[in-house]
Amino acid sequence: NCKKLILIAHVDHNKNFKSEYVLKSTNIVFINIGEKKSAPSRMFFGFNIYNKIKKIIPLVDYFLIRVPTPLAFWFSIIIPNSKLRLLVVADDQEAVKFMDNSGLRNKLIKMFLIFSNTVLNFLIKKTKTFVNSKSLHARYKKINPNVLITSTSLLRKDDYFKKSNFNVSKVVKLLFVGRIDLSKGIIETIGAVKILKKRGIECTYSIVGWDDNKKDKNKNKIKKISPQFNLSDNVKFLGKKNNGNELNKIYRDSDIFILASYYEGFPRVVLESMANSLPVIVSCVGSIPYEFSNNNEAIIINIKSSHEISNAVIRLINDIELRKKIVRNAYSYSLKKDLSKNVKKLINSI
Repeated sequence: NCKKLILIAHVDHNKNFKSEYVLKSTNIVFINIGEKKSAPSRMFFGFNIYNKIKKIIPLVDYFLIRVPTPLAFWFSIIIPNSKLRLLVVADDQEAVKFMDNSGLRNKLIKMFLIFSNTVLNFLIKKTKTFVNSKSLHARYKKINPNVLITSTSLLRKDDYFKKSNFNVSKVVKLLFVGRIDLSKGIIETIGAVKILKKRGIECTYSIVGWDDNKKDKNKNKIKKISPQFNLSDNVKFLGKKNNGNELNKIYRDSDIFILASYYEGFPRVVLESMANSLPVIVSCVGSIPYEFSNNNEAIIINIKSSHEISNAVIRLINDIELRKKIVRNAYSYSLKKDLSKNVKKLINSI
């Protein structure tokens, strides 16, 4: 049993702590460690968190730290190793491979990520560690053979929707959900919309999510590209939506979900799409080839290819039997990732 849960988290720029879910339990406490600063600032000046959490360290049995985070190093110094647990949910080592090397700023960011990964590898070697995907397990078990796989899915009973109507809309509705970043293959997907339009297939591409850049650098770049492709009316930014009913409604109103990322761990949005009976086109990165087979639970494509995306969309539009098979198989897979089942396993393993 978990008697008390303490959430150690940043607040947003308005000094508010925002949860996508209503925290009903009275044994959940929030500790504010301040506004989220830049990654280098958090890594090199993260000792400031000690004053925020020093009183609770003797009272807490285990600290589960979500990594990668620039604060990992400071948590490892402040918290006794016997109490420390790591939960790895992303692969920054893959991100380094796709970074732009031009300009001093990009080179410094790349150097910082390499250093950050070196620190993380050191911590994983000596700390009980959980990962949320088979690809991360394959990577980190070489460092620590006792690494365990867990699920970080947030799927609950209300998030499941079994589709009975497999028809596609007259104007096909394509969907992306997640952090707005060029490495998510958004530009390539817009390129696929252009190809589809040339081939007489009308479609919209809805982008649900947020830009981590305070100046919306990625979002603004995408907005500039859409008119250049003559797609101003086809590409829609819907903003960030809360998990649960608000986001599920969008999944269920769409025809095809596309995640053409250059790198991933195990993307939660893929599971959410599958649970909502939305067929998925996804790139062959991270744990995707470990978890799914092409044309069975999803159509799996290579990265950086608008043509592969457009061809996959056309296949899903034209082949209703393929659509049915993918949706049904993916839905069955998602049932194994129910939150209530997996959180108990995680707590018992900690």
